[in-house]
Amino acid sequence: QNIFQTIYYQIAFYLCYLICLGIVFTLNFIFKNIYNDSPFNKKIEKSLKVISILFMSLSIIVLIKTIYIPTVLSIAVIVVTFVTSLCFYVLSQIFKVAIEYKNEVDYMV
Repeated sequence: QNIFQTIYYQIAFYLCYLICLGIVFTLNFIFKNIYNDSPFNKKIEKSLKVISILFMSLSIIVLIKTIYIPTVLSIAVIVVTFVTSLCFYVLSQIFKVAIEYKNEVDYMV
């Protein structure tokens, strides 16, 4: 069982590492789009949803790890990543509505 925990812990660690890299690259993509273009476009809304999904998957991976290797810090990480995922999802929905309002104003002008 000790070998299983070690292997699972390593797999979970590297998956979390890849997910964090994905979050950083997606945030970089968002900043480039905001700098070069209008912040109210579909690419940014989709990128925010992707970040939300990545944080949720991070939360699920740590939750599964906590079942096998329980620690207090893992529970804190689960809560933080889950709440962060919800925040990014809400932000993507705000951008979605802002894009709709912007499009309506552009049609009227």
